[in-house]
Amino acid sequence: MDDLEKIKIYAQMLLEVVNEAEKRKYEEKKNAAAEKERQMLIDLSGISVSTKPRADGRFQGYYTRDGKKHYVYGKSEQEVKIKIEVLLQNGEPKKKQNRAESKKAIPTVTEWLEKWIELYKAPNLKPTSMRQVRGALKPAFAALGNKNLAAVNTEDIQAFLLSIEAQRTRDLCRSFLAQAFKKAYLRGLIKRNPCEALELKKHKSVHRKALTKEEQRKFLKAIEPLATRPLFVFLLETGLRIGEALALTYADIDFEAKTVSVNKNVVFIGGKRIDQDTPKSAAGIRVVPVPDEAIQLIYRGTDDAALVFPYTYSGARSALRRVSVSLGFEVTAHLLRHTYATRLEEAGISPKLKQYLLGHSSLEMTQNVYTDIQIDYVKENSERIKAAFDT
Repeated sequence: MDDLEKIKIYAQMLLEVVNEAEKRKYEEKKNAAAEKERQMLIDLSGISVSTKPRADGRFQGYYTRDGKKHYVYGKSEQEVKIKIEVLLQNGEPKKKQNRAESKKAIPTVTEWLEKWIELYKAPNLKPTSMRQVRGALKPAFAALGNKNLAAVNTEDIQAFLLSIEAQRTRDLCRSFLAQAFKKAYLRGLIKRNPCEALELKKHKSVHRKALTKEEQRKFLKAIEPLATRPLFVFLLETGLRIGEALALTYADIDFEAKTVSVNKNVVFIGGKRIDQDTPKSAAGIRVVPVPDEAIQLIYRGTDDAALVFPYTYSGARSALRRVSVSLGFEVTAHLLRHTYATRLEEAGISPKLKQYLLGHSSLEMTQNVYTDIQIDYVKENSERIKAAFDT
């Protein structure tokens, strides 16, 4: 190797040493600047770090913000300094909500039920249905209302529902509570729905039979002297709901075609009349034939906007109650509608047509609830029934 080659190698080694030294010097300056910046933070007024540990072995320091001292602890003086630096630069972490504050965020049963009714039921229900909701939940407001919603468990609700003697009220209350607690669960207000584990025997509704033809004859005879006779005959021979009949105006009656147009409803809440623009359901809008007897009993008013039957629901109910006492069997407006459906069945009217005439949204309601096959009718047609299977 000649001298020139040796010089080149030496120069390269020297350059590397110089670069390494410069690099080390740069890193030292950088670290020193960072330490100086950190120390500047610690040296600010309102900041102090102890140089000796406390009795428990920890080091203590504090910084001042908004005139209030915030204490910081660590295993060493350096750890305390670093913690103070981080807090000054990033701010304090958000405090976790304690149990007391967390409970305040969860409403009571009364608060939630009121909100649930207002937001999820009231916009979709008519006044009569709203009255049913509030009536069914009234016992729940009294028994569970003051409890925190998240604190209510299955045993609380089970015991409460078992205390309700009226089975129909119990079923309705359970249904609405289940809806309300399910919504609370979906909203994240409670971790589980306590109504899901309930075990209660379901109430079987009592099936009310329609009037027999003989009972119907006696009823029509008993109401002859009553001022409300046109209304009761109309209910029996058209099958309208009491609210639909009391909402009728003369514009709804076609005396020539002998039909009635059903397009509205009326309810009475607290004695106050509330007219509704639609019947109970969309299927309730219909045109129903009116038999001769019923149409002839209606006074032909000249004012199309006047009411055909200017009575209240309580007045009609009181009159039917007095008639029932004299007859010895109960007759209600609903029973008259039930009897209408049964007479249609006996006359051989098709199920779909019956559904339309009664204003039902489902055929199941028409067939399973509102139709009876009377024993007298079966006897009258026994020969025809047997003949259908004779060979």
